[in-house]
Amino acid sequence: MIRQLDKKGFTLVELMLAMGLFSVILVVSTAGFIGINRTYTRGVIRKQLSESVQKISGDVSTLLQIQPSGTSSFCSEVEHPPTYPNCSTQPYNVLCFSGSRYYWPSHVSGEGGLYRDSNPCNFETFDREIEIVDPRYVVEKFTITPLTNELFQVKGIIHTANLGALTTSDNDGDYVQQRIDGNFDAYKTKCKGSSAGSVVQTCAVEKFDFIINSRGNK
Repeated sequence: MIRQLDKKGFTLVELMLAMGLFSVILVVSTAGFIGINRTYTRGVIRKQLSESVQKISGDVSTLLQIQPSGTSSFCSEVEHPPTYPNCSTQPYNVLCFSGSRYYWPSHVSGEGGLYRDSNPCNFETFDREIEIVDPRYVVEKFTITPLTNELFQVKGIIHTANLGALTTSDNDGDYVQQRIDGNFDAYKTKCKGSSAGSVVQTCAVEKFDFIINSRGNK
């Protein structure tokens, strides 16, 4: 007696269609997961930058409570001529205010963070005694300007460390070159458009400009 073979099963075409459909679902799912992860990461970074601004505000307010009448002097080898002997060679931008010294890595160092100590402006050692801004983020600009005997304007900009994701122009020009140019305006800093690639997804810029009085209130 001859038994008839069972011919039930998937054809090669059906298997190829199933594999193709599975691949499409896998690609879409992966893209969605990456998008969610980037959105979450960007939100965390923005939260951290916002917290950094709050720490700056709180720290300046505390200094004013200790010494209500503050003076401000600034030293940067990029934007200003030397105001003390080692200004043009030291690795930090320095802002002396109300008996304290704020400092952050110079533009050419490739490092980040904002720090404070009680040393004089011309002190040549930078021990990063008190950390105000996380070193993962770059302080592009930070100024404290006395407006009156009681009012002080605190202004600046902080951003993520990947300079390739930043620009100051509408055509997404090279940020590093723009920083070198004499007409560089730090407050025009922004993240490049989506055409610049995935680096933009984790790019964040936080600008701040507020007034503090000698009582520590904004």
